[in-house]
Amino acid sequence: MLRRNLILTLALAILLLLEGPISAYTFYLREGTPYRWDLAKLNNTIYWSVEAGAPEIVRASALSAMEKWTAATEGKITFIEGQGQIVFRYDADGALLGDSLFLATTTLRVDNTAQITAATITINGESYDWHRAGDGKVAAPVEGKRLADLDSVLLHELGHAMGMSHSDAQPDAIVGMIGYGDLPTMN
Repeated sequence: MLRRNLILTLALAILLLLEGPISAYTFYLREGTPYRWDLAKLNNTIYWSVEAGAPEIVRASALSAMEKWTAATEGKITFIEGQGQIVFRYDADGALLGDSLFLATTTLRVDNTAQITAATITINGESYDWHRAGDGKVAAPVEGKRLADLDSVLLHELGHAMGMSHSDAQPDAIVGMIGYGDLPTMN
């Protein structure tokens, strides 16, 4: 299954690099062992922060995503702004992501018991101009940059930070239309 996922991911990445934007998720899944937060140890609270120098839109969109995830968990998980486990980084010049079509990437730090200890969400500010429409749209390039909806991207990436992956059962729901338009969704 892991080999199949790798082949599917590589094929999809090649297609999307040719066609349009994608999100990336770095994970190392042991067969049958999903990564998860030890919420009991964290007292059902996850702290988050935005790195210094990021535009205010990053904090506003992150806050919106946190509020939606709190509501989705019926308040069982609380997200509090401060130094903590989830960090949002803004890559304004390509130093972190390089010349990339990735909208954002999520990288998990996991201990030897498959517990998530931290997550970093890196936002591509070099290739995208961001707005807060909540519509999940990515426009065709204008003067080298695409206009994209940061609220939807961070809501999606926060799902990865919570340990969720894309669904193998419905690959069309993972990427939506290949090309500009709908952002990837999460099942």
